[in-house]
Amino acid sequence: MDNFWYRFRFFSIGLALGLMFIIIFFGERLSCSQYLPNGRVLAEVKSKPILATKEFKDFAIKNNIDSTFVMDSLLKNGKINFDESQPRKLPCAEYVLYYDSNKKYKLLFTKCKKNVTLTKLSIEK
Repeated sequence: MDNFWYRFRFFSIGLALGLMFIIIFFGERLSCSQYLPNGRVLAEVKSKPILATKEFKDFAIKNNIDSTFVMDSLLKNGKINFDESQPRKLPCAEYVLYYDSNKKYKLLFTKCKKNVTLTKLSIEK
């Protein structure tokens, strides 16, 4: 029995050192979020030119929402509702994105092969 605890102690020390090594050297790359559907869609959206409809622009101006907020908050931290979205619609997929901060935002956008169009933005209560 003493031999077991002796080996277990060395195993635990090696495991702890290995985990610390992985966290220090691969810290930010440990996230799997870009491999999940939500992260993949948002990464693809940010890699394409982004256009906006007149309805989107008017709502953003009326509610003092700037493009920095849209890019850095909505399109970075938003969650896509795949139940409400139509990812297989042709010629362009349509997505519904929700973002919660002080207010709950709902963003509708279409993702085509060459660009992304922000269609509608609303604030829900």
